[in-house]
Amino acid sequence: MDDVKEFEYIGDGIWLHVNDHKHPTDRIYLEPQVFRALKEFSDKKRKEE
Repeated sequence: MDDVKEFEYIGDGIWLHVNDHKHPTDRIYLEPQVFRALKEFSDKKRKEE
């Protein structure tokens, strides 16, 4: 996730924009259930630190 330059929340999922924030060459859409799972995973890992 270090390459993420910007993200766009659209109410249910999010678009991650990578490389350049003005002209991203790669965009990844995370569906709501995937975004929730990623957040839960991240929260769990932070608690373990």
